[in-house]
Amino acid sequence: MDKLKKVSVIWGIVAVLLFAFLTTMGFMYKNKTKKYKDLEKKLVEVTKSYTATDFNFPVNGKNIIITYNELHDNNMIDKLEVDSKKCDGYVKLTFDNVTEYKAYIKCDKYQTHGFEGKNLDSNNK
Repeated sequence: MDKLKKVSVIWGIVAVLLFAFLTTMGFMYKNKTKKYKDLEKKLVEVTKSYTATDFNFPVNGKNIIITYNELHDNNMIDKLEVDSKKCDGYVKLTFDNVTEYKAYIKCDKYQTHGFEGKNLDSNNK
């Protein structure tokens, strides 16, 4: 019985340490990617302003891609960078009863999951 109690205590300590380690890693990842997530939000907000007037929204399940270059050329956004390093990106507009905006960016050390470089071509809409 004494041996079983020791094993239970050891496994309890291991479980607590594992939980603490995974929680710490999660917070570190969240802090590391926060500036990129903020940049994605900024790109979405600028795109919403850009599409607010005289814009043909997607219909019938089609997507519209608005690139950073298009926003920049229309004086909607000055630069797209994190820690003085340039990024590139685009926003994909989809319509399914509601218009949804999803930003995708590619920076030096970060890339949004699902980023497709072919969407940066302004002729690919």
